[in-house]
Amino acid sequence: MDYHELDGLKIFEMIEQGDQDACEALDELATARGLYNLQCVLDYEKILIGGGISQQPLLIQKIQAELDKIYQALPFAIPHVQVETCRYYNDSNLIGALYNFLIINKEMEDE
Repeated sequence: MDYHELDGLKIFEMIEQGDQDACEALDELATARGLYNLQCVLDYEKILIGGGISQQPLLIQKIQAELDKIYQALPFAIPHVQVETCRYYNDSNLIGALYNFLIINKEMEDE
């Protein structure tokens, strides 16, 4: 298969069909180590994943499962972070940009 033909939807179709290469790519993508490090430094209770890929429940489940493995391997107990999707999925960044624009615009009007 030509990798130029691949997109997120096709890759997750391949994962659901059990394609070994696609499953291994998901394992690499869904690495929870970075999220665990963020939790240790910033003490998050919840991490939200946005963007189009966040609409793939398999990704969120995989990340949470990887985090749970890390927690089980620790010789001490720490609070477990929950991984969830942003409410607005792929539009989360646009809503954030609009909110930022409105705040800046209001500040400029108040001057």
